[in-house]
Amino acid sequence: MDQDDEELVLDMVREFAQSDVAPEDMSIDKNRKIPDELFNKMVELDLLAMNAPEEWGGVDLSLSTVSRALEIVARANASVAVMLQGQFKTILQLRRFGNQQLWDEYKDRVHDTIFAFPMTEASGGSNPDFIQSTARKVEGGYVLNGSKVMITNGGFAQVYIPMVKNEEGAFDFFVVDSDMEGFSFTGQENFIGLTGTPIGGISLKDVFVADYHRMDPSLYKDLSIADSAHGDARVLMGAVLAGIQQHALDEVLKFTQQRKAGEQYLWQLQSIQRKIADISIGYQNTRLLYQDAAAKRDAGDSSYFLTATMAKAYGSRQAVSGGDDAMQAIGALGYSADFPIAHLIRDARAMEFAEGSVEKMRTEITKWEVKNG
Repeated sequence: MDQDDEELVLDMVREFAQSDVAPEDMSIDKNRKIPDELFNKMVELDLLAMNAPEEWGGVDLSLSTVSRALEIVARANASVAVMLQGQFKTILQLRRFGNQQLWDEYKDRVHDTIFAFPMTEASGGSNPDFIQSTARKVEGGYVLNGSKVMITNGGFAQVYIPMVKNEEGAFDFFVVDSDMEGFSFTGQENFIGLTGTPIGGISLKDVFVADYHRMDPSLYKDLSIADSAHGDARVLMGAVLAGIQQHALDEVLKFTQQRKAGEQYLWQLQSIQRKIADISIGYQNTRLLYQDAAAKRDAGDSSYFLTATMAKAYGSRQAVSGGDDAMQAIGALGYSADFPIAHLIRDARAMEFAEGSVEKMRTEITKWEVKNG
């Protein structure tokens, strides 16, 4: 797809975000659910398959363009954007590391079915050293056992690609359908932010999958799929975080240009100007980081991983502080649950955990600097 066509897709996403998502922003947070009508609209517009290859009936958008689309959606509502992030991340791993039989089986479903990529376990978070889910080879396939928690789209997705350990102790990845015998959901998380994004757990009890449901082992080594998924997710999360910050900036600009303190509009006060400027700077820096990471990823430059990690670490911290500045600039009304700023801060705080904590991001950045500095 050429640049002009990609811009047309982004125009369509912009219209969808403004006309369909933004009006539901507050109700999504309050009702803790993305309305069925809104999800059906996403299916109708084929948004779920934005980054699927053309041979699957997708439009094969670059990571750079998909990220920009997520920022647009997140500016309207972050929960919808994070749900799409989980979808896009998983499709990318399926197309990179799947085999032809898997592609043939699932290529049509990416248009109307939610996919998820579970790694986290209760025994040790996302640390692979503590993964206890297993795959045992049997005639004609594998038997999977274990459980996963805190899955983006968990409980809503119908297709999962869990990380497990095989009998040699190495990591493997399998495509699992929610209607397979022995598969079950284990409940939804009651998080205070991103309340519209389904986050839940799954249990695998003697789930049999055919041989071809194993991701192609010739294309990866041990944790390479997990690393690929983490890298893609951090780029996409950077885009979501930029959208959250832009949403906060929208709200504070709208309010401070309407309200006065004496003869001056609030935005004319130097104390408010500092807050607006800081939110704007944080937004622009986050945007530059994720877009640089996406462009590097599209070009096959492995250094994208560092920049993506920076986008996730910096963006999540800045989105929280930017939300706090926006609330302070607006005043007591900003503290009301009837005003968007409250859920923007909660959404941003969730992003300091999702796809790896801020502390983990900083550890990885520091290790890279020590090694390469």
